[in-house]
Amino acid sequence: MGASVVSALAVILVPCLWAVLVRLAWRPHAVTRPFARQGVRGPPYRFFLGNTGEFRAMWAAAASCGATLDRSSHDIVPLLMLHLHAWTSRYGKVFLWWRGSTPVLSLGHYDMVRLVLASDKAGGHFVKPVRMMAGVMAACTGEVVRAWAAVVAAASGGEGAVVEVGRCFRELTADVISRTAFGSSYRQGKEAFLAQRELLLDAMAAMDDGVRVPGVQYVPTRANVRRWKLERKVRATLKGISQSQRVAVMRMDEIIDECKTFFFAGHETTAHLLTWSMFLLATHPEWQRRLRDEVLLECGGGDALNLNKLELVTMVLYETMRLYGPISSIEREATADVELCSGVKVPRGTVLSLPFAMLHRDEEAWGTDAGEFNPLRFREDGAGTGGAAAAAHPGALMLAFSAGPRSCVGQDMAMLEAKATLALILRRFTFELAPGYVHAPAGHLAPEMHVVLKLL
Repeated sequence: MGASVVSALAVILVPCLWAVLVRLAWRPHAVTRPFARQGVRGPPYRFFLGNTGEFRAMWAAAASCGATLDRSSHDIVPLLMLHLHAWTSRYGKVFLWWRGSTPVLSLGHYDMVRLVLASDKAGGHFVKPVRMMAGVMAACTGEVVRAWAAVVAAASGGEGAVVEVGRCFRELTADVISRTAFGSSYRQGKEAFLAQRELLLDAMAAMDDGVRVPGVQYVPTRANVRRWKLERKVRATLKGISQSQRVAVMRMDEIIDECKTFFFAGHETTAHLLTWSMFLLATHPEWQRRLRDEVLLECGGGDALNLNKLELVTMVLYETMRLYGPISSIEREATADVELCSGVKVPRGTVLSLPFAMLHRDEEAWGTDAGEFNPLRFREDGAGTGGAAAAAHPGALMLAFSAGPRSCVGQDMAMLEAKATLALILRRFTFELAPGYVHAPAGHLAPEMHVVLKLL
């Protein structure tokens, strides 16, 4: 009996151990060698951990010194993408690194990135590793502006009032997207979006952990139990809304996926864009004055907002997306052996990292002033290059919204809401950064940012 048990265990365990050994030892070398022959190198693979040890050491060292930027500097890459920044300087714009035993190819060339994004559709070779509007905007923003005006009016001495705009913009955009998407059920929709935000924060924290042990997502850890509860809350809330509104044309999974898209595109993206636009206008008062003059000229003091006429506002928003885009990088996974431009061959299962923040500061694409705030690069008149051709590479800016067949459906909504919100703010206030502000951008979500508001 004992011998038969041992034999049975051997039949089960030996193939499993062999598969683990292949994945952790043989495959990394089999992947690294062909890339090296193509001139693509990177930090050496370490058994099981890959480059996670070096990754964590870099971030620990950075955290210990508390790196910050001067308010005039927009070079956020060393803060947001420290490991990619360091490895790019060593190995070039295209390099291979390892997240545990998973190969990650960082693509720093626009042609490669656009090829990957253009194939990001059903049947393509690259997939994601995981699976009445203007009136509403004006009404919601009007409530925020009135609340700010009351706070400023109550402040003594005419010095203005300090407001944390990041939180306000998160609340504002959550209200707008909830009212727009769910109508009379917007309160329940907002609850679902806020729960989805917590899930997003948890997912980002998990990504920072580095090594992923297969199957750990099914273990009832404290983090997993919390995630499961939030997922159930999102599903139950959205199911209730869809049933009350008789949404029968989509499956529940499809509805939840669409809501996730709405959440990030219409909520976090817009809050992020508005917060950093306020920062750039606060640190460039001459541009704040130019935009205010344009808003007062085109929109006046009434309720009408001629958003299509706000050319300078649009240029500033584009430049904000370039310097402080809502997404510093995204990833795609090769589902088949493919060849990118420049003859780089990518084996199936390789994760492709698209470092948008680095590409948006590429001097070859944007010129020697790539690190500076210069909205005029997007001007549409005869003296400029025009918004669509502000960089040497076509469509370089819109990488922030992805590209190709799967380009972000929230792009127009984010721009519309940002223009409407800035127009209403500029008509009522001047603003500057609060004295205690520390410039240390981190993460993808809208940061905390205190500004001093004064009534016009």
